[in-house]
Amino acid sequence: MKVVTIHDVAKMAGVGISTVSRVINNRHDVGDKTRKKVWEAIDKLGYVRNDSASNLKLKHQVSVAVIVSGRHNVFLTEIAEQIINLGHETEYDFLLEFIDEKDDEFFALKRLYLRKKLSAAIFLGSDLDKHLEDIQNFNLPCIFSTISVPEAEGLKTSSVSVDNELYGYKSIEKLISLNHKKIALAGYLSADDSLDYTGKRLKS
Repeated sequence: MKVVTIHDVAKMAGVGISTVSRVINNRHDVGDKTRKKVWEAIDKLGYVRNDSASNLKLKHQVSVAVIVSGRHNVFLTEIAEQIINLGHETEYDFLLEFIDEKDDEFFALKRLYLRKKLSAAIFLGSDLDKHLEDIQNFNLPCIFSTISVPEAEGLKTSSVSVDNELYGYKSIEKLISLNHKKIALAGYLSADDSLDYTGKRLKS
């Protein structure tokens, strides 16, 4: 089987090798149209850059990407730290990547995958709705924490989540049973979140 090189990617995308390198390294001096062409060529050819190929010590090491969506999320950061600590006790090499909440998790995963051959990926605080097709095409085992992914059943995915609506309801129910009437919510809500379960319990 022929090994795909950066030359092959450049030829298919119709750009120079240096341009491919800048895209892989997430440089900002490449236009969106060119960047898209390069990534499409990378995906189609299955190009992987393995920087550790010459390092025999890492030959059998299992590399797992840990992508945290939310640079200042204390809860997710704590989970990430525990994962990294686990890596110190095992043969797993965890690659930690923090991104902003609005950034593309799978774009970050592709960059890590090109730099080092990955065995799996863990997403903390991810938004899966727009990435089902990416999961199908990427063919990499993925674990999603803090969200449920029933729509990805049958793919190489697992998830760990809590039913926020159920336990939010139970928490409010407990407060109301103690005769609390002025109940405030402290925390972060995304555009898709709602306090519908709060209203339901207060009405009952």
